[in-house]
Amino acid sequence: MSKSKRFCIGVLSALLAALLLCAGTVFVVDPLQVYRQATWYTPLIDYVTQVYTNAGIAKHYSYDSAIVGTSLTENSAPSLYDELFGGEWIKLVTSGGTAHNHAILMDVAFRTREMKRIVYGLDIYSFIAEKDETAQDVPMYLYDDNPFNDASYLLNKDILFDRLYETYQYNAEGLTYLTRDSMYYWGGNYEFSEEEVLKGVNPTAGAPDQWDISIYERQMNDNLEYNLLPFIEQHPETEFLIYFPPYSVMEYVLMRQKGHLDFVLNMKDLITERLLPYENVKLYDFQTRADWVLDLNNYKDTTHHSPEINDAIAYALAADEGRVNDIYDVYEHDEQIYDWVDIVSEGGQP
Repeated sequence: MSKSKRFCIGVLSALLAALLLCAGTVFVVDPLQVYRQATWYTPLIDYVTQVYTNAGIAKHYSYDSAIVGTSLTENSAPSLYDELFGGEWIKLVTSGGTAHNHAILMDVAFRTREMKRIVYGLDIYSFIAEKDETAQDVPMYLYDDNPFNDASYLLNKDILFDRLYETYQYNAEGLTYLTRDSMYYWGGNYEFSEEEVLKGVNPTAGAPDQWDISIYERQMNDNLEYNLLPFIEQHPETEFLIYFPPYSVMEYVLMRQKGHLDFVLNMKDLITERLLPYENVKLYDFQTRADWVLDLNNYKDTTHHSPEINDAIAYALAADEGRVNDIYDVYEHDEQIYDWVDIVSEGGQP
């Protein structure tokens, strides 16, 4: 064998060995818990890699019930749901998530275990995206059951050089407090006050013509048909507690100022009509819960409420408070919202 041939073989062998070492290191440590729940170190679970870490959480953590939704559900406490409903709860949440983001996580949950309950925070804006649109690029190869398409994770330089080091540093510094409640929790990072909510908001600003109420009706129906109703219909044994989250009254004022209010409330009405007939669905509307939505000190901005409201939602669901029994309940809530918006827009206090 010539020297040049031996050299090439040596280089290729060294390269292969290096690749195997890199892949093996990522596989063994598995900083994003793609293959197993971490037991010998505390994983670093944060927003930077949320769509990656969600795959491992959905696959490998122990749970039989889940809280699903956007950032408005991220401060929820699964331990409180354990206490109120029984079972073992987890958060399957995506910051700014679309209905398809939620469907991806529910698909893993239902594929890997028997689910008792789903608490689903239904943001109308999550249903105006296209049915296959996600808020971020989702590495779908991590959500499937095919181990042969994981090279992008095993040989990812960011995982190898950055995430492994960050995980080591996180544990070396003793920052190892992690519970199901603390995953994606951001409640301690912000100030919740009327002053914060009103920054940059002019409640008495004029309102343009409202958008056509049917502007996103196709997308809404597509999202229901592809991203929510299939789970409800295919799993009659699972109870779905679906709620419209309590935005502050200022969010509705801004909606009217942007021309959105009519179409948002119309979509809410249409979604309600689609969900009410299902026997395994309980629908709740907290958007006119006056003690929550009129007290701006419960919010950090016009939509995001404090962790105390997340807890209050859990208690309300357990007590069956805020239940929507027929479409006329929601019609009444719509009228209440319009009344509040009129009062605030005229400089008054509801």
